[in-house]
Amino acid sequence: MYKVKSKPWPQVIDFYRSLAESSGNSWLGPMVGFVEKIGASDFAQKLYGATSHLQLRISYLPEFDPDKEVLNVDFDHKNEQFRFEYQETASPLYKRWRRSCSPDQAFQTLVRFLQMKKWFSLSARP
Repeated sequence: MYKVKSKPWPQVIDFYRSLAESSGNSWLGPMVGFVEKIGASDFAQKLYGATSHLQLRISYLPEFDPDKEVLNVDFDHKNEQFRFEYQETASPLYKRWRRSCSPDQAFQTLVRFLQMKKWFSLSARP
C-alpha cells in the first residue's frame, strides 16, 4: 500500500510561496495565505500536510494513504473559490464531504471540518 509522507508546514508554505512568486502564478496567493494560517495555528503540530501537484492534502497522520481519511484542498482561481473534499475511503459507495468557499472563509472552513471529524481537540478561539 502506497503511503504519502507529510512535510513540515514551513516546507509546504515554501512550496506554494515559490510557485506563487514564479511568473504567471500570482493567482496562488490565496493558497499561500491559507497554508501560512495553518502553519501559524495552534493545531499545526497535530495536522499533517503534503502536496500533490497544486493540491494540498491534509491528514491527522504523518504518513497516510492518499485514498483514505484525507482532506484534499484546491484553489480554483477562475472562480476564486477554495474546494475542500474529504475522502474517507476509495470506495465510490461512500458519500464525500465537499465544500467550496471564498478565500476569506477557507481557514474557518478547515476549522469546522476539524471540529466535525474530531481529529483532535481545538480551542474555542475564533
